[in-house]
Amino acid sequence: MRTPASIPVRHVLSIRGPCNNRCRVCGASIGKAARPVLPAVRSGDILQITGAEPTLVPAIFDIARRAAGRGCAVTLFTNGRAFAYPECARRAAASRVAAVSISFHGTTAEAHDTFTRAPGSFGQAVAGARNLRRAGVRVEIRAPAGRSAAEVRAMIEFAAALGGRQVTFLVPDPARSVFDRAAGLEAVRNASTHTPARLDVLVGYRGLELTLTRPPAEVEFTLDPATGNVSAAPRNWCSNHCIFCTPKALFARHGLPVPLDTAGGFAAALETIAARTKRRGVFEFTTIEPAESPHLLEMAEIARRAGYRRLDLWTHGRTLSDAGVARDLMRAGFGAFRIPIHGPDAATHDLVAGSHGAFAETIAGVDNLRAMGVDMVSYCATLTVSNQDRVDELGSFARSRLGVDFLPVADARPSTSYPADFRGYACRLGRLARAIELSGVYANAAIGFLPPCLFRDAAARAAALAASGAQRDDHIGWLRKGHEHKERAPCPGAPRCRWSDCCPGINPQYGALFGYGEFRPAPRGGHSAK
Repeated sequence: MRTPASIPVRHVLSIRGPCNNRCRVCGASIGKAARPVLPAVRSGDILQITGAEPTLVPAIFDIARRAAGRGCAVTLFTNGRAFAYPECARRAAASRVAAVSISFHGTTAEAHDTFTRAPGSFGQAVAGARNLRRAGVRVEIRAPAGRSAAEVRAMIEFAAALGGRQVTFLVPDPARSVFDRAAGLEAVRNASTHTPARLDVLVGYRGLELTLTRPPAEVEFTLDPATGNVSAAPRNWCSNHCIFCTPKALFARHGLPVPLDTAGGFAAALETIAARTKRRGVFEFTTIEPAESPHLLEMAEIARRAGYRRLDLWTHGRTLSDAGVARDLMRAGFGAFRIPIHGPDAATHDLVAGSHGAFAETIAGVDNLRAMGVDMVSYCATLTVSNQDRVDELGSFARSRLGVDFLPVADARPSTSYPADFRGYACRLGRLARAIELSGVYANAAIGFLPPCLFRDAAARAAALAASGAQRDDHIGWLRKGHEHKERAPCPGAPRCRWSDCCPGINPQYGALFGYGEFRPAPRGGHSAK
């Protein structure tokens, strides 16, 4: 099982139970409280306790004390009302709760109590925050983000007056294109320029906290303790402007800070990883363009000193066109490279990469690696409306120019945050299926993510069934709350489809963007789908 994509590991204990507020947007007051089970936390981890109202669960402070005793930092998400009683605040301090995060829905009793539909809840939450501060517990404030600049500024001042150390503005309704609500985000960004000292301002979005007042986390890691493989993402500048690049679009579009890795932060995080597993597998650098990071060689040296002998680099390959750069990377220990090729010629590749001259430099980089004797070079392609009709030519180019018979491809999937922005370049899967049928290229890599009902040709459908059946667990997955969950959105006809067991499913955002009209499930009958 893979750990979360950040170090230290973050666990979320969500408790089903009652709540003494009656907010319209929450059904947490429905349900019977159950005794929570402490996750398998270790020293250096983070435990977030949330749910309905955790302070109404008698065992909650015992759970917090046990987690803290294992060296885990515990944060309690609450409406704050219980801490109006000083004894409760003292219990939190005695349980070594590192921080209590209190939700406020306004800076006045009228606004807050109207939302919670619990008269007096504002006064109790304010008293609770003050009691916690007196008990020596860090107080953090959480509030909705969809406000004017004046309201955001008022909430920041309110949080500072309560002695809060952090205020997080939560983007409402995370299932929709929330970052398209530029006015709300702009209000938070503008207000953060007047933040009092000792108060951090963050924007919370689908579990991702984007800080606006201090440097963000320096490095992002994914660790597989079973193999010892590590993926490091030095989110950095990239000279390509790929039309499907979600991370760059997210940060560039909204002016949010893009963290640059430093060797010091990298080394500190790597020490944490080294303490988790004795295995030393493959160390891969990826996203956005690690080869353009000024700290890459230094970080590679740190990884090698930590015991990682094989270093992989996921790169667009353009920097490798400089033979000196390619040679330096090899000397630093990089022995395997993964390079995207989005078209069989410069016109197509450069259109997808969004940068003139990208194809020529990438191929020159490939040639430099070959000339230096590097044999561990793999390739991939992302299919968009600009290149999806050239699947057969991509395959021919891979064989003749790159010398490979296997070219993994994937469709440009709509982003979770704003799928509508993908409308101009996301593949229509039905059209892509037609292109594959015309090409006659039925490789698993090119067909495994497509539902079999899209294919009319019997050979293509059989290949899709075989490929998707073998790769069912590799479809769509997001890391959430410390575990890897596979998320599929089967079409509405899946319960009646005889191919459903061998169908890889459909990207949830794809269905929201284009609908499900092109999918034609086969009715269940007397014959098998396989």
